[in-house]
Amino acid sequence: MDSFPYSDQSGLYVDNSMMEDGTESVDVSSPSLDLPAGSYTIEIQYSGNGTSNQYSCDYYYHNKWNAFENENVGLTDGQNMTARTEVSSLTKLNDFQVQISYNGNGYLYISEINVRESHALVIKYLVYFVLLFLGLDLIIRFYHSIKDPKDVCAKLLLIFITCLPIFGNDLPLGNDINFHFERIEALATGIREGQLPVRISSYWNNGYGYASSLYYNDLFLLIPALFRLIGTSVQNAYKVYIFAANVLTTYVTWYAFRKMFSHRASLVGTVLYVLSPYRLMCIYRRAAVGEYTAMAFFPLVILGLFQIYTVAQSKENTRKKCFENELHIILPAVIGYSGIISSHIISTFLVVLLTVIFFFANIKKTFSKRVIGRLAALAFTVFCLNAWFLIPLFDSFRNGIQAIGKAQKADLEANSLSLLQLFNLFPDARKVKMDYSVGVCLIGAAVWIALAITKRERKDQKLGNICTGMGLLCLFLSTYLFPWNAITAIGTGISGILGNIQFPWRFLGAGTALLTITCMCTVESMPDAVCNGVSKKKVSGILCVLSFLAALFMNYNLGNSDYWGTVTGPNALNSTDLSGAEYLPNQTDPSIFQSVDPVAGDGVVIDHYHKDGGTLEIALENSGAEESYVDIPFLYYPGYIGTDAKTDEKFIGISGESGRTRLLLPSGYSGTIVVRYSERKLWRAADLLSLLTAAVLAVVIGRRKLQPRQLRS
Repeated sequence: MDSFPYSDQSGLYVDNSMMEDGTESVDVSSPSLDLPAGSYTIEIQYSGNGTSNQYSCDYYYHNKWNAFENENVGLTDGQNMTARTEVSSLTKLNDFQVQISYNGNGYLYISEINVRESHALVIKYLVYFVLLFLGLDLIIRFYHSIKDPKDVCAKLLLIFITCLPIFGNDLPLGNDINFHFERIEALATGIREGQLPVRISSYWNNGYGYASSLYYNDLFLLIPALFRLIGTSVQNAYKVYIFAANVLTTYVTWYAFRKMFSHRASLVGTVLYVLSPYRLMCIYRRAAVGEYTAMAFFPLVILGLFQIYTVAQSKENTRKKCFENELHIILPAVIGYSGIISSHIISTFLVVLLTVIFFFANIKKTFSKRVIGRLAALAFTVFCLNAWFLIPLFDSFRNGIQAIGKAQKADLEANSLSLLQLFNLFPDARKVKMDYSVGVCLIGAAVWIALAITKRERKDQKLGNICTGMGLLCLFLSTYLFPWNAITAIGTGISGILGNIQFPWRFLGAGTALLTITCMCTVESMPDAVCNGVSKKKVSGILCVLSFLAALFMNYNLGNSDYWGTVTGPNALNSTDLSGAEYLPNQTDPSIFQSVDPVAGDGVVIDHYHKDGGTLEIALENSGAEESYVDIPFLYYPGYIGTDAKTDEKFIGISGESGRTRLLLPSGYSGTIVVRYSERKLWRAADLLSLLTAAVLAVVIGRRKLQPRQLRS
């Protein structure tokens, strides 16, 4: 039987002495309330030293009890804890109750349950209406600017096909989807607590925090996080993100390809790329958020490099005009590389690797004065624009994070593709061992190679040859034919670099973009009548139809698979599920996440503490004759600082036992310390540099309205 630590306080107390033999839990409820339609904040003040205790919010409707999304939410053990949740309804809530379940371990003491009306529902629907009217305004403006209705219909059809799986109550639960749900939840929690940009969110690991946002760029996840903040479920917020990613990919791809090719070739290329099997597999079967977001920017990188190498030097007389023209030449590459950095670090590494290969494949032009100057300006601008993420990223690698060490153990050849998988034009999304393929792009590449073998005169010959060669290289790197293990066995340095690729088939993202360019070059180079009256128009149509059929086939198979489910509330998520746990400090013992109590060193007596999100307030005394410590329930990342509530004395966090943050306490210290995470001044300077760079780019773009035109060397 557990002791009774709250005998002198009012509230609800339960321990295992109150359980009848054979019962597994004790369920208690708050008094019933009839609440008008609206939104409410529920706060449960409690203490407990057991695990698996839960709470739910229920109401009576249509002759039965109904639960909100926050059903069976776990209560983290600790003293003076606060569980906070939101409930909202457009109808009256009859007999509203907070149900609490005690599982029989330790004790559970509920001191208060507060129900306060909030404005969350009003704000949520106000935002929805604003977005609706903004969308209608954009549609009307767009309608009046339409030059070719067929193009608009084609793009809308592409978006519709790629978004089909999200039009329903459930969603394909891809391999990594829970981790990305948690990233969204963690980002929303960090913003709610006042962090911007979010570095370490207290959502993770039962409040211990996790530096996911520091190593995995969350910029684009701000979209679903903001929808979470206004009360949208995490699943619907993620659906919004998929829709936005498909729209972005469609229009960015069309824009980039149209600047390089004719109308017909650009339309074919957009269809092939947006409906590419690898991209759709990343969205719905793998839930590889970083990769499919990064793929939206690959065409911009290709366009940017195309302009850097082919557009003649500006002949403007003034330096200002010359600067603006040169900036517009590198601008697509700046946005492309920045978008990839903001999406996925591994994709960034792969694209940089392929870019270096491209530089050496065009070594004469690369080291010309015109090109080398533009490349230097590109690198400088990309770094400044992304300094807010890159500087903290590289600065924090000295903290003993496991990201690189774990990736070195990857067996690259075991994760590579067979030729059967690679050449499958109609991949099946139901397979456990997934089919990864570039799909119909292989046909265009084969035709281009056939034209080269027959020595036919072709337009954009050098561009097509480079993209074909690099695209086929990507396919080769993705297969078992490439000796990955032999290369990584050369030394730990090479293993450390290449091992972070993890899965060689990741090269298919860039390979798809490159071979799509090959297909467009093929369409441009074909004569109007190829043979027996078959026209270029018919060949283009065949490529597009095959892409649509492959996408519909994948959607059909996905719809008949077992990968579907519904994730509606926080009870469906597990904040300690860290996927590969790459960003944990090396000394971390994950078992500490089960307890959020501070750990006192010799001579230290803790009077009381209160933890609210990423802030902990603790009253203590070091009565010993020597310096001692207290280990705070935050994972140790440099930046945690304790401040004395009265004297403002600072206590800098250091690494403690099992990965906790430790504060050193001098002998005789007595007081209350408030602990929270604070960024380095260097990181804040990087934030300002990125904001300044973005502002300069916005001003320069605003000064000159870009005219749509084809760019030729």
